[in-house]
Amino acid sequence: MIRGEPFATAGHLSFLQDSIPGSERPDRSSGRNGEVSQGDLRAYHYFHLDGKRPDIFLTIAALKFCSRAKDLENGKKIHGYVVESREDRDVYVANALLAMYAKCGSLGEARKTFDGILQPTVVSWTCVISGYADCGEAGLALQLFQRMREENCLPNRVTFFAALKACSGLAEVEEEAKQADGRLVKLVSLEKGREIHAQAAKFGLDRDTFVASSLVDMYGKCGSMEDARRVFDKIQGCQDVVLWNSIILGYAECGDGCAALELFEDMQRKGFTPNARTFVAAVKALACLATPTEGILQAAQCDEKTFIRWCLVKARDIHAVIESSGHARNVFVASSLVDMYGKYGSLAEARRVFDNMRLHDAVSWNSMILGYAEAGEHEMALELYQRMQREGCEPNRVTFVAALKACCGLGALEVGRSIEANAVDLKMEADIVVATSLVDFYGKCGCVADAQRVFDAFPATKTKGLVTWNALIAGYSRQGDCKMVFGIFECMHRKRLQPDGITFLSVLAVCCHGGLVEEGKKYFQAMLPSYSVSPTAEHYGYMVELLGSANQLDVALGMVRSMPVRPSLSIWITLLGACRKWRNVAIGELAFEEAVRLDEKNASAYVLIAAIYKEAGMREESARAQAALHIL
Repeated sequence: MIRGEPFATAGHLSFLQDSIPGSERPDRSSGRNGEVSQGDLRAYHYFHLDGKRPDIFLTIAALKFCSRAKDLENGKKIHGYVVESREDRDVYVANALLAMYAKCGSLGEARKTFDGILQPTVVSWTCVISGYADCGEAGLALQLFQRMREENCLPNRVTFFAALKACSGLAEVEEEAKQADGRLVKLVSLEKGREIHAQAAKFGLDRDTFVASSLVDMYGKCGSMEDARRVFDKIQGCQDVVLWNSIILGYAECGDGCAALELFEDMQRKGFTPNARTFVAAVKALACLATPTEGILQAAQCDEKTFIRWCLVKARDIHAVIESSGHARNVFVASSLVDMYGKYGSLAEARRVFDNMRLHDAVSWNSMILGYAEAGEHEMALELYQRMQREGCEPNRVTFVAALKACCGLGALEVGRSIEANAVDLKMEADIVVATSLVDFYGKCGCVADAQRVFDAFPATKTKGLVTWNALIAGYSRQGDCKMVFGIFECMHRKRLQPDGITFLSVLAVCCHGGLVEEGKKYFQAMLPSYSVSPTAEHYGYMVELLGSANQLDVALGMVRSMPVRPSLSIWITLLGACRKWRNVAIGELAFEEAVRLDEKNASAYVLIAAIYKEAGMREESARAQAALHIL
C-alpha cells in the first residue's frame, strides 16, 4: 500500500495542486500558460534516453511531462518502472501517476491508482475528481467530491474548481430547463452548485477570484445569472480578467447580449485589457442579438432593422479592435466571428474571416455551413460539408444538423441518406440532436417510413424529447395522415409528454388537410385550458382556413375578431378566399377592407374581391376592383 507520509515539501510539487486541465489560469510551476517547462522536458529525456536510474524527483517530472503532452504510452512505461522500483508506495509519486492518467483521459487507470492509495491527500482527491469532470463524467466527479467531504479531507481552491466544473458539465447535459422565479434554469445542477458554493463560503473561498470565476461560470451554465452577478459583485476591487470573462460569457450564453456588451465596455473603462477569451465572449454576445426579442427592441426604442444595423456596426468595431490587438488569428476568436456574421446573414464577411484562418476547427466549418444553409445557399453549404471532410476535420452533431438542413432545402434525399451513413460511421446516430434532424429531414422529404425508422431506432435507454416527437408528427401531418397524427398525439399524452404550440400546428394542419372541422375545433379549444398553450396567429390561421372551407364563415369571422393579437394580412386573405368559394359578399367585403387597411397594394385582395363580385352578378363593383388592381 502507498504510505501517506510525504518525502518532500509540497513546494517541490506545486504542479499537483495548482495544475488543472482546462483552467484558463496558467500553471505557476511550469512554462507560461501551462506550457511544459524545460526542466520537465530534460527529466523526461534523462529518464528515457540516458539509461540511468532516476530519483523520485525526476520520475515525477517525467510523469508531469507526459501529463502535459498527454503521452499515455510513455506514461504507462514510467508507471511500469515505478512499480518495479516500488516508488509507487510514495504518495507524491502516486499522485503524479494519478494526475498523468486523469489528464490523458485514462479514467480506469486513474481510479485504480487512486483506490490503491491508503491515505489519499487533497491532491489525490482533486486529481481524480478533475479527471472525471474533464472527461464528461460529472456525476461520478460529484459523487467523489461528496465522499471526500464524508471522509473529512478538506478541499482546497482547486478541488472546488474541479467540483464546480463538474456541476457546469452536469448543467450542459441536463435535458430540460425549468421555470423558476420567471427564468429558465437547470434546477438539478443549480441545486448541486449552490450546495458546493455554500461549502466554499465556509472556507472563505467564495471570495477567491479563482473559485469565484468557476462559480460565475457554473451559475451561467445553470441559467441563473442573478446568482452569477451576486458572486461577481462580491469580489469588487479584486476582479481580474478571468472573472470578467466568466461573467461576460455567462450573459452571452444565457442570451442577454446587451448585458454582456455593457460589461465588456465597463471592463475596459476600469482598465482591464481584453484577451482572446474576452473577445470570444463579446462576439458571442453580438451573435445572440441577431434575433432580438420584443423586449430588447422596446428597450432600444427602435425597429428590428435599425437594431440589426446598429449591431453590425458594433460588430465591425469590435472586429477592428480584434484585428489591431493581434487576436484575429486565434482560431476561437476567428470561429466566433464567422458564427456571428453568419447569424446576421452577412456571409461575405463571414467567408472573408473563414478564408483568412490558417486552421479551421469544427466550429468555423459548422458556422459557415449553417450560415449558407439558413441563407438558402444550400449547394454551397453541402460543398463546404464535403470539403470539410476532405480536409480531415471530423463532423460533429452541429455539422450533421447544418448539412441536413441544406438537404431539406434542396430535397436532396440521396445526399441526406449519405449524411446519415456518415453519422452511423461516427456512431452519432444515437445522438438526440442528430436523430431529430434525420427524422425532420425524412419527414420533409416525404419519406415518413424512414423518419419512423430513425425514430424507432433511437435507444430505449435514452429519452426522446418533445422536439423529436414534433418532428415525427409534422412528417405525418405533411402527408395528410390524420390517423397517425392523432395516434402520435395520444401516445405523447400517455407518456405524459406535454405538447407545445408546434405540436398543435401539426394537428391543426392535418385537420385542415382532411376537412375535419369538429376534430380541429376540439384540439384548438383544448390548447389553453388543458395544455396551457396559448394559440398564436398561425393556429388561428389554420382554424380560419378550416372553418372557411366548411362554410362556417360567421364562426371564422368571430374567431378572427376574438384574437388576442392583431389579425395578420394572411388571415384576412384566407377568410377572403373562403368567401369567394361560398360567394359570401358581406363577409368578403369586410375581409377585403381589413386586408387593404394593412396593405393597400395587396394584389391578392383585389383579385379575390373582384371574383366575389363577378360571381354574385355585381359587374360594376367587379369592374371597379379590377380597375383598381391595374392601377397598383
